[in-house]
Amino acid sequence: MINHLWQSTLFGLAAAVAAFTVRKRNAQARYWIWVIASAKFLVPLTLFAMIGSELHFAHDAAPTAQPVTQAIAKVSEPFPDTISFGASAPTKPSARAAWWLTGIWACGVLAIAWTKLRGWREVRAALQASTKLTLPQLPTLPANVDIRTSSGLLEPSIIGWFKPVLMLPSGIAEQLQPAELQAVITHELAHVKRRDNLVSALHMLVETIFWFHPLVWWIGARMLEERERACDETVLRSGAAPADYAEGILKVCRIYVESPFRAAAGVTGADLKRRVRDILRGQFAPDLNAAQKSALAVTAMCLLAAPVWVAMTRAASVQAQSAVQQKFEVASIRPCTGGPFGTGRGGGDSKGKLKEAKGGAPIQSPDKFTMCATLSNFIRLAYFPPGAPMYPDWLQGGPAWISSDAYMINAKASQAVGFQTLRGPMLRALLAERFHLQIHSENRETLGFALTVNRGGIKAPKIAEGSCIPLDVKNPPADPPPVDRICGLVPDGPLNRSSGMHVYLRGDTLPDFAQFLSAMTSKPVVDRTGLSGRYDFRLDFVPDEDTTPSVQSPPGAAANGPSLFTALQEFGLRLESAKAPREYFVIDHVERPTEN
Repeated sequence: MINHLWQSTLFGLAAAVAAFTVRKRNAQARYWIWVIASAKFLVPLTLFAMIGSELHFAHDAAPTAQPVTQAIAKVSEPFPDTISFGASAPTKPSARAAWWLTGIWACGVLAIAWTKLRGWREVRAALQASTKLTLPQLPTLPANVDIRTSSGLLEPSIIGWFKPVLMLPSGIAEQLQPAELQAVITHELAHVKRRDNLVSALHMLVETIFWFHPLVWWIGARMLEERERACDETVLRSGAAPADYAEGILKVCRIYVESPFRAAAGVTGADLKRRVRDILRGQFAPDLNAAQKSALAVTAMCLLAAPVWVAMTRAASVQAQSAVQQKFEVASIRPCTGGPFGTGRGGGDSKGKLKEAKGGAPIQSPDKFTMCATLSNFIRLAYFPPGAPMYPDWLQGGPAWISSDAYMINAKASQAVGFQTLRGPMLRALLAERFHLQIHSENRETLGFALTVNRGGIKAPKIAEGSCIPLDVKNPPADPPPVDRICGLVPDGPLNRSSGMHVYLRGDTLPDFAQFLSAMTSKPVVDRTGLSGRYDFRLDFVPDEDTTPSVQSPPGAAANGPSLFTALQEFGLRLESAKAPREYFVIDHVERPTEN
């Protein structure tokens, strides 16, 4: 909000300078300058920056930021959370102070809204009590304008936004001479043509939201002043005698009261003394010349287009830098011996000599990646989310060699980026470049399970919030918490597939538990318990033909104990057959790796 306010303030001051430069021209131009300054409070520059970031264009190299670009970027972006002044930096306001400020702002909004609503109700009551009027001496009215008269003492006004009504107080035809009345009505019709009521209503919204900003009220006063002067110029251009027009306005001031609602445009607004003086002179300012119109148009376009252009440039720069950062600086790919996840020749030491490295489990540092595996396993590592359950048929398409031929990838990044970046975007870019891999994912509905609760309710112990710390496996912290505080799968005794499995999941949510069951059954499991919170699950079961082959007991093993489905009953849960979505990866194109 602070960022938006200072941007709008700067915009309003620029509007004041622009209005001053055309002070000797007609009021219409200055009026629209102030209208644009008012509208700026409803349109933050960051909105245009967002549009620019979505419309960014690609560059082969990151463009160099020019001083003007940097300045505009600073204007378009928000303040940081803390701003440093010298050696100290103020802290963020407390929650209590924020609530107090919000409460004060809300009270101001309600007070301003009530004031404007009360004025609108008075005008509406006069409109409901009015009757249709026909006067032969009136000028020709537009087809969408109705004319009515009211017994109140309100001045002649235009009421309404899209279906305007010309309201005249009763007896005005007897109080004003025909020429005076015609000049006053011409003034009101000028408001209709320019849609002044709608513009005034929008500025009333600005005043209601930003009631605390003095510039908003000053802009409103300038808008009203230039609006009435513009209508005065329209009346004089229509051929009305200055004396008749000035006399008509003065009689209206003596007999009637001003409309209490600003969006009901009247004839007596703004600085009346100055207006009458200008009218009696019988002169009106000339229109803007072509050069001035072009200058104002170009300035307005630049103010709107500058944040868009800067955001486009910066997004392209970020995109180019990201593309460079997400590629290995150097990488070699060659066949490795021993087959998939076998023994192969690994990365070199500082002297360039090769050393033994086991395939399968990656050998990596923050800037190095070394692994011997089949292409299908590289695809799994690069594309499959960490911790997601694996299914036997998760990869579709492609020739047979992607699952039989093993390759050693030995790659180095230009800087330390972490294993998640190495195995994710950087490995994907390498596979696309060297294997010409083209792949896409599809969600298909397949037969799976739904995790539901038995009638007796869940029986797993629920733990207090904060008893364990959940970790995001996609973005692990640099300083992880102690193992005994982490939520999820906990090593708790030996895993012996011959005698059964013992699994402890500490502080698991039901969706996370369903994902674990997906890995155990090789079928998608969706959580339909509707339960929240975290629970402890200690599972003792014997893997059977319904569990994934990787955890099944070896052939001939004498394992006694409940199955996974029976073990779930102890927690008041069960697995029911159901349709569930599953993600598949489909290879569109792949080739053997190119030469190093």
